[in-house]
Amino acid sequence: MKIALLSTFFVCLSSFHPFEKDILTAVNFLRNEKNTVLDIQKTSDTEGSGGEALAIVFPEMIRWSAFRDFFETKSLETLYVFGGKSAADFSIGHFQMKPSFIENLETYVAENPSFKDYNYIIPAQNSDEERRSERVKRLKQLKWQLRYAHVYWAVAHDLFKNKTFKTPSERVRFFATAYNYGFEKPVSEIEKWQNKVAFPYGAQYKGNQVVYADIAIEFLEKYAKEF
Repeated sequence: MKIALLSTFFVCLSSFHPFEKDILTAVNFLRNEKNTVLDIQKTSDTEGSGGEALAIVFPEMIRWSAFRDFFETKSLETLYVFGGKSAADFSIGHFQMKPSFIENLETYVAENPSFKDYNYIIPAQNSDEERRSERVKRLKQLKWQLRYAHVYWAVAHDLFKNKTFKTPSERVRFFATAYNYGFEKPVSEIEKWQNKVAFPYGAQYKGNQVVYADIAIEFLEKYAKEF
């Protein structure tokens, strides 16, 4: 009976976290890029973010690792540049950021005078096509994805300033969920999504998945202090 119970325990334990190997691979990648990560944190103008900004976007590195070899994005890039997000809106880079997400960040920064220090994320090009082309170019660079992550951290702090968080983990869990689900969505919907087992393949997938925010918290508690 004891052997049977132990076997069941270890089976459950192994099935609980199907992406442990992917997490370690992603952490090692960040370790190899540590100088870039630390440089961006020093110049991000988000004092106090520490490893929180990185924890929020970290889970997407699993999706990036899983899908980067399956899609040729050049045609999608062209569709977005010439047709906008209604023509193509797709995930790019290590933290799987979509052009629409960047546009939402830019809009928030532009419409809030207190965010003038973050105006550097708004493309200076004249035409819509040139600005969209610049966004795609930036999204292909780790340093820009890190910058966007820190700006999101600041935007989330301002946007959800009336919501109380008892611990940094509670804050990261909510901010990570909002990043994954959509920070422009109602707070009540984001709260419902916090425990949704739908990552990384989506709510319709029937295989092993996890809660997005759980991976963010795992990174925050185990690895964030390294960065």
